[in-house]
Amino acid sequence: MNASDKCRVDECDRRAAASIVRDHLPGPLPLCLVHTEDFRMNGEGWNIAWDRALAEPTSVTVAVAAVVGRQTPVPVATPPAPSPDSTVQRVKSRLTARRNSRR
Repeated sequence: MNASDKCRVDECDRRAAASIVRDHLPGPLPLCLVHTEDFRMNGEGWNIAWDRALAEPTSVTVAVAAVVGRQTPVPVATPPAPSPDSTVQRVKSRLTARRNSRR
């Protein structure tokens, strides 16, 4: 993979999909899709070490994942698991209905 094709985030092996351009950066910062979206959501927590004399940054680390985009985690609603008894009853009902429809 060519160096110009790689996402500049440390330890990221994906290809760059876009380049971030900001006034405080010495040049365009190539990032993969995931890191581009993370930077768009909250680029404040990123640590970018980039000497203005170099064409590429020497180190780019992302903000802590829990902080990116929001301050608190979003609760995830999980549907209740069906009880084994209700599942067995549904299967038996379907089998009975099939048998009765064939008669």
